[in-house]
Amino acid sequence: MPGFQKETPAEPPVQPDAKSALGTITFRALVPANPYVETVTLEILDEVTGLALNPKRYEMTPSGENHFEINIPIALGSLVKYRYIRTGEQTAVEYTADGQQVRYRMFQVDGPSVVEDIVAGWTDAHYAGPTGRITGQVIDAATNTPIPSALVTAGGSQTFTASDGSFLLEGLIPGTHNLVAASLDGLFKTFQQGAVVAENATTPAPLFVEMAKLVKVTFVAQIPAGEVKGLPLRLVGSSYALGNTFADLDGGMSVIASRAPIMPSIAEDIYSLTLELPTGLDLRYKYSLGDGFWNSEHYADGSFRTRQLIVPDGDLTVTDIIESWKIGTHAPVTFTVTAPPDTLPEEIVSIQFNPFGWTAPIPMWPLGNNQWLYVLNGPLDFFSELKYRYCRNDQCSVADDGSTHDLSSQGKTITLTAEGQNVQDTISSWANWSAFTNSTTIIAPEITAVGPNFFAGVEFNPNYSPVWQPYFANGLQNVKSLGANWVIFTPTWSYTRANPPVLEPVAGRDALWTDTTAAIQNA
Repeated sequence: MPGFQKETPAEPPVQPDAKSALGTITFRALVPANPYVETVTLEILDEVTGLALNPKRYEMTPSGENHFEINIPIALGSLVKYRYIRTGEQTAVEYTADGQQVRYRMFQVDGPSVVEDIVAGWTDAHYAGPTGRITGQVIDAATNTPIPSALVTAGGSQTFTASDGSFLLEGLIPGTHNLVAASLDGLFKTFQQGAVVAENATTPAPLFVEMAKLVKVTFVAQIPAGEVKGLPLRLVGSSYALGNTFADLDGGMSVIASRAPIMPSIAEDIYSLTLELPTGLDLRYKYSLGDGFWNSEHYADGSFRTRQLIVPDGDLTVTDIIESWKIGTHAPVTFTVTAPPDTLPEEIVSIQFNPFGWTAPIPMWPLGNNQWLYVLNGPLDFFSELKYRYCRNDQCSVADDGSTHDLSSQGKTITLTAEGQNVQDTISSWANWSAFTNSTTIIAPEITAVGPNFFAGVEFNPNYSPVWQPYFANGLQNVKSLGANWVIFTPTWSYTRANPPVLEPVAGRDALWTDTTAAIQNA
């Protein structure tokens, strides 16, 4: 996205923990001969802020015909997420041989290494040639049990393992690819090895992985001096438990605020949270009053800040000082809204922003008496105006403020100024909702009570959205209040390829195994 991308010298993509040693990684890329490429750039991505919102770019050096390379120092233990782009008059992102834009490749840094990659195509020049595939299963080496919801990548393609640990990477360009399997929460150690793919052939790849030991990590954060105290501070990060959905959400983001934990306050301006984390996990994280983009921490110079911790082999306390919530000189915008009287006490009001497309909703802060507050610190200097709307329980476009629910509605608009603003709104009614009911008298024979073995259940809609996850507990409580003793979930997979046909779980569109099991545990 223009204005957010930056080219940097060959320095570490993330400021590593002071205890982390660095290793030089040589990235080598073989690019298509057509079109002719003058400049190739390596783009190291920040999934916490948003893949398109805070990349670090390194211009590569030609090293032969259609070959480019660069050396970058990276902290040992890092799991690098990256891709290649063609720069010049027009920027083009690399595409897989299967015709899909590369979300990211992965590389596990265990020491000084050389990474050899093959770029199949670009945004404006897709690959047209033979392909092969890798198929396999991710298995716990100690127990020989399958591992579901592992993220597997090779050749720029990625997929998630099924409940039996199986995976398929279809449509890979022939050659040697770096095959990586990683846990969404680091519960097993990352697997990495080269895999040779031949034309019209299948490469089998059973992947035996070692489970990681859990240690206690306490995060202690001090908010910036002079800022409002007592606000809900979240710890957002690259792991599933810290709000990462591993999906391309609206607005180019992957983290949802309501899925990230809130840190308890232990002093006026200090917050603390203790988590059990697996040793060796490369955790990218930041502190936020929103998600990874909105209201997240920044360096004092206004640039986005994403921290890195390679979890050690013992318990640890991490103490961080938040420098700023802001970019530039814009003062915060304060939103205050009055919700309708029929808003249920257990529900929350969310606010959604649209700077370049609707982004993930963010829970507002309750004031009581149906009053809700949200103070937006940034980033504001990038935009001259900002569209926004309100909804219930993060369900924007379904449970909106009735005045902005129409499909043609762009929400409400404010013009951003350096002086800051106080915006006050009143929601007259919620779309698709009314808590008020009229009593009805039903004339019918007396109903005989049935025993506990009677099947009475509710089936959830097979459609799925990652913003549903934090609200399953309340939804299931409502199901229980109906007298149900069964609940039915129907996870879906998506068709991602027609020839040959491929069915697989797609994050953000389908519930992953991790999502489904979390919902079942709530039930």
